[in-house]
Amino acid sequence: MKNTNKRHLAVAICCALGLGLLAVPETDVLAYSLTGVSWPGASATYKLNPNFTDPSAGSADDQLMALRSGADEWRLTGQGNFEFIYGGQTTQTNLAADGQNIVFYNPGDGGGALAVCWYWFVGASITNFDIEFYDRDGGFDFVWATNPTGSQFDIQGVATHEFGHALGLSHSSVSTATMFPTVAAGDTTTRNLDADDVAGYQSIYGAAGPATPMVSTVTPSRGWIDGGVTVTVNGSNFPGGVIDVKFGTVPATSVTRLSSTRLTCNVPAGTVPGKQDVSVTAEGETGTLPQGYEYDTIRYTGGGAALGTWHPMEVRVPAAPSTIFQGLLSLGQDGVVCSSFGDPGDNRVVPISVDWLSQYCVFYSGDHIARDIVGLTDGTGTHLWEFNVPNLPSLQGVTFYVSFVLGDTGSSPSGISFIGNNVPMYMPFLP
Repeated sequence: MKNTNKRHLAVAICCALGLGLLAVPETDVLAYSLTGVSWPGASATYKLNPNFTDPSAGSADDQLMALRSGADEWRLTGQGNFEFIYGGQTTQTNLAADGQNIVFYNPGDGGGALAVCWYWFVGASITNFDIEFYDRDGGFDFVWATNPTGSQFDIQGVATHEFGHALGLSHSSVSTATMFPTVAAGDTTTRNLDADDVAGYQSIYGAAGPATPMVSTVTPSRGWIDGGVTVTVNGSNFPGGVIDVKFGTVPATSVTRLSSTRLTCNVPAGTVPGKQDVSVTAEGETGTLPQGYEYDTIRYTGGGAALGTWHPMEVRVPAAPSTIFQGLLSLGQDGVVCSSFGDPGDNRVVPISVDWLSQYCVFYSGDHIARDIVGLTDGTGTHLWEFNVPNLPSLQGVTFYVSFVLGDTGSSPSGISFIGNNVPMYMPFLP
């Protein structure tokens, strides 16, 4: 037989203060208490409906971040052998013993409750849950927010409490616990588990080590080699506390945790062009996005590109001001720079004789095919130049590769100090 029950977070109207706490005595417990039911496995997948209507609740993305952080807090801080797994969005707004775990906003009256976790169980095993956030209590409207003021209620903190019920926790008599039965407007402390919450969670599911961060995307995913760009790192299992982010082996600065699934940071200056791994480390665990960010030292700065027109390029190597510059234009070999310069062991370097376009650029550096293709970087390590590929039928639909080298391009290849990244240019080309 399938049974149902509910647990809720309460609030009441107080005439003197406008809003106060509803005291719900639990004299039968000393601290945390349990419902007596729990999940038989190590995880439960849930879906979210970001349908809050208050402007202070923010966008759908803001709501999703807040709700997911509420679910994730139990595994990240509680470090037990159970986790809630985000299963995507839904439009569902009804309660059902359907095996689906749904979180949504209900524009109706909660009867004194801010939110309720409804759960179904067979024997001692939970089978599914639904969490409802309510709009009001009688004539008093609840204003929901992702960053609440003193008159607004915190979506993330209330979600953390309700997900605690979905684990099998009842209310705690510890006033600082997330599972304390009441909360005040403007209070965000329930976002973070108290030691009593952790003890209750682990009493059901046992203790585990820290969760491993996962990195899925970095936005924007490329920038100049001198760094300084603020990027957003998306993923999961980003706990509170100290978090380190690295681009390659270089630490990022100004790391800010926005939620359990999102960070921001400032990209450090790179040492070499091209793609670098991006890693996030927290509590001794590291997650890495291979080649998650690309450092540029050369960019096409024009609009569209076509044969027979001039195309502007910008080179930027802050570590090499006032340095000899040689631009390169090649037909390329799988994106490899065609040049006789540099370390013969560098896999970007092949004999110049295999590429007539590179050979032409190097030995005929007048204004026929390029402008300022040879010269010096300025005091900031920047050099501007242009190229023009002849409008020949045989070159239509061909991909060209644009790059450069810095240093002495004379008789000895040992003078080369830097080889830039490639910019593929397909003719006609639209960036």
